[in-house]
Amino acid sequence: MSQWTTKLTTLSGIELEDATRSRREFELEVQRFKRGLELLKNPKFPAVSQAFLLMNKAMQRGNTSHEKWRLFQIAFIISLLPELAAREYPELATQDDGFVDLLWFAAGGGKTEAFMGIILWQAFFDRLRGKQFGNTAFVRFPLRLLTFQQLQRLAVALAAAAAVAAVLVVAVVGMAVRAPLSRVPENSMKFAVGVMLIAFGMFWGAEGAGAHWPLDDAALLILVPAVALYALALVALFRRRSATASPLNADVATTERATHS
Repeated sequence: MSQWTTKLTTLSGIELEDATRSRREFELEVQRFKRGLELLKNPKFPAVSQAFLLMNKAMQRGNTSHEKWRLFQIAFIISLLPELAAREYPELATQDDGFVDLLWFAAGGGKTEAFMGIILWQAFFDRLRGKQFGNTAFVRFPLRLLTFQQLQRLAVALAAAAAVAAVLVVAVVGMAVRAPLSRVPENSMKFAVGVMLIAFGMFWGAEGAGAHWPLDDAALLILVPAVALYALALVALFRRRSATASPLNADVATTERATHS
C-alpha cells in the first residue's frame, strides 16, 4: 500500500482518478475478505464454518486433483460469506451488502470452481439452517457446448456434496441408534436386514426387468410386510421340524417305549 501511495504522487488527471478509484476498490475487497475470515473463526455462527468445511470436502471428492484453492478463488468465496450468511443472521448485515462484482479470469483459470465452491457452500448452509426446499442458485451459460460441459462439472460437484451429506447423516444416525440397537438380539437384527434386502431386491429386480408395480414406490409398504410374514412362517415351520427331529426328542421317545414294554 505504501508503494501505491508513492505511485499516486507521480500521476495526474485521469490516471490519478483511475488509480485512486482502483485503490479504493482494492481496499474494499481486502475489507470484505477480512470480514469473511473473521466470520469463519467466529464460534457464534458455527453453521458458516461447518458449511465451509463440507464444501471443501465435496470439492475434493468431486475432483481428486483439487488439492488447494487459487488465491482469487478462495478470496472470492470467503468475501461472499458474510453477505450470504446475513440472510440467516441479520446481525451480520452491513450497508455495503448488495455489492455485485464480475469474476474475471482467463479461460481455464478456475472460474467455474470458484462459482461451484460458493454454490456448494450455500447448499450446505441452507441445509444446516433448516431449509427444506427451494432454489439455492441459478446458473446460466451463454453457449450450448459450454453449458453442457459446465453442467457435467456442476453435476459431479453436487453429487459429491450429496455423498458427503449422506455420510454425515449415516454417521449421525449410527451414533444415535448405536445404544438401542446394541440391546437387540443379533438374530433379530439379521432377520430384519434380510427381510429388507429381499424386499428391496425383489422390487428393484422387477423394475429392472421392465415390470411395473401397481402402487409404484408405495408397493414397498406391502412388499416388506409380506416378505416378513412369509419369513416368519418359514421360521416357525423349520423350528417345528427341528424340534420333532432333534436327538433329544428321539431319546425321550425310546425311553418311553422301553418303559411301557
